[in-house]
Amino acid sequence: MFRTDQLSGDCIIMNGLQSYTLAKSYIREKSYMAINTFLDNNIPGQDRTQDFISDFGEIVTNHSPSFLPHVDLNDALRAGCIPMFSNQSPPSP
Repeated sequence: MFRTDQLSGDCIIMNGLQSYTLAKSYIREKSYMAINTFLDNNIPGQDRTQDFISDFGEIVTNHSPSFLPHVDLNDALRAGCIPMFSNQSPPSP
């Protein structure tokens, strides 16, 4: 989906939106320079996306619109949709 066979960086999978506090602490501890989100295209998912943006600012890239009209990335993939995401990171602050 990122037009590459090898991604650089880490992946944090939140098994539920309630794990945001743990993820946020980990991200702050590691001082990440880019955050890519793939949260659900529903109100709770987009609210949490806004939390990422509020907490981390311009280093957040929201990829959820890339798999619309599907609610989540897994639904899109199971429907045969292969969203293409930009592999470019946002500018450093």
